[in-house]
Amino acid sequence: MPRVIGRPAAWTWTGFIGVAAATSLLISACGSGTSGSGSSGQKSPITIGVSAAETGYLSASSDIPFLRGVRYAVQSINSSGGVKGHPLKLAAVLDEQSVASVGVSNVNQLINQDHVDVVMAGSDSTACAAVESAITTAKVPMTCISPPPTGSGYQFQVAASVPGMVLDMMTYIKSRHIKSVALVGVTTVYGEIIAKIIKAFAAKTGIKLVYTTTVSPTATDLTATMQAVKAANPGAVVDSITGPEHIVEAKGAAAAGLTVPLVQITDTTNVFQAGAQAYPNLYFVTLPPQAYPSIPNKALATAAQKFYAFYKGKGADMAQIAAAAYGWDAVHILAAAMAKSGAFTGAKLQAALQSLTYQGTNSLYRYSASDHSGENSVPNPDSIGHFVGNKLEIVYNAS
Repeated sequence: MPRVIGRPAAWTWTGFIGVAAATSLLISACGSGTSGSGSSGQKSPITIGVSAAETGYLSASSDIPFLRGVRYAVQSINSSGGVKGHPLKLAAVLDEQSVASVGVSNVNQLINQDHVDVVMAGSDSTACAAVESAITTAKVPMTCISPPPTGSGYQFQVAASVPGMVLDMMTYIKSRHIKSVALVGVTTVYGEIIAKIIKAFAAKTGIKLVYTTTVSPTATDLTATMQAVKAANPGAVVDSITGPEHIVEAKGAAAAGLTVPLVQITDTTNVFQAGAQAYPNLYFVTLPPQAYPSIPNKALATAAQKFYAFYKGKGADMAQIAAAAYGWDAVHILAAAMAKSGAFTGAKLQAALQSLTYQGTNSLYRYSASDHSGENSVPNPDSIGHFVGNKLEIVYNAS
């Protein structure tokens, strides 16, 4: 098994960001807000509305653990006094059902009926894009797992950087001197963004993209798809799939008789492990909470360790820790901006968010007016992993 630690200096992930179009904050010690002093129970709550998939294909691998992280963060912050003495309250948690139109309806309900201060959304990229206008009109700040539309003023991504993950996959492939790839994409906004970056990277570096296809995010058999991939004779296969579909893809690759490396984008480790059992030549983007303690960056390792210990202490499913960390980071980022600005919603909170730097468990986030992913100008925190039996090994480190 090839093992590469580090990447050539010429391949920095920030160089490809344009293609896609404080380490510790003592929140309870920030002083009193405009509503006076007292314990968190004596002040009005800050209301959070959440739309995330508790059912459907996005639920198990992404949104259910995301919600767990949200709840843990609310609990942790409130146990330390809340934000300027105000407790955080999950006013409404609505099931997005892995259906974009449901997500749109949910967000409109959260804004117009529940009148929440902030909105948090799960991983449905199509829904995130579709609610931009409503969020902007209402001036309600929103966090999304998926990248917000270019130019969106009130939406902020809290997740692994899509350009960064793609660069992980493609520079790993390049490090193995592989000259051609096939892309198995998914028919979502997220999949379209990934496909665009992969094509640009391939064109820039001379890696030949010999075959491109898209599949439904709920397909149950990809054998025929992977047979077509094999016929194109790629040196490796990359994807933009998420959830249990990753296992379906791995099984399809095995059934089709593929033997080349299959490099998958982020998911839960139990999904990757099941995929590797079907197709051992499988590699995948590994996020810091999954790689811990193998994290070279000290500040990131410290943040990941804190959440790792909290999460493990709850007896939660460790295979789902990365998606849970999205929820944990998102709540803490909102709370940090609230503490910084003294505002709990509206334009003042939006301004604080887009000037915030925060050390999260998945990444350092440095937001700006032109970067609502927060990751265009920070070190790439990810790595490439590979299962050998039940053991996750890091074979390529992005730092």
